[in-house]
Amino acid sequence: QVHGATLRDGRRVAVKIQYPAIDQILRADLTNLRTVMSSLFGMFSDADFAPFWEEIRDRLLEELDYTREAQLLRRAATLHADVPEIIVPAVIDEATTRNVLTMEYVPGIPPDEACSDRYSQALRNRWGVVVFEWLFRGLCEHRLLHADPNFSNLAFREDGRVVVYDMGCVKEVPTPVALGYARLLRAVLDGRGGDIPGILG
Repeated sequence: QVHGATLRDGRRVAVKIQYPAIDQILRADLTNLRTVMSSLFGMFSDADFAPFWEEIRDRLLEELDYTREAQLLRRAATLHADVPEIIVPAVIDEATTRNVLTMEYVPGIPPDEACSDRYSQALRNRWGVVVFEWLFRGLCEHRLLHADPNFSNLAFREDGRVVVYDMGCVKEVPTPVALGYARLLRAVLDGRGGDIPGILG
């Protein structure tokens, strides 16, 4: 849950508070989740499910650690310091723990409103370009794959900028993987379908 608050020094902040005991609840539910997902996976693939499950489990557990997310927010802010279209709220260190994440309050247009006809198609297109570039810059340049880029984790500004609130589900990928994605994207953009494995030109 995310709440608005005011610090003693008058600064407005957004406070993300973890549900009580959610850590224990999630860990207890992982066994059941693995059983269900393994059954579904087996219906569509003969591949070994174990590596997929380990990835899912690790990402879910990482999202419970708000100190990790705070580190990723700081890193994202540094990496995008020269990208004015992206706003990453500053972390309030003295009010952040493993279960509580406090950030500066950065207002923005909610996703549902941003997608409405209230705003011009040109502005919505601009927001789309900014989000697209942010995601693929993260993957191809910074080797950070944001695995939960849904609109509820973003807000939009009338000047075309985008606010990134959530960095809880982010994985650092190896350089060869990032380069592989970059080559695939380049092939798609250049219309070179024949260079994509499994795709006929």
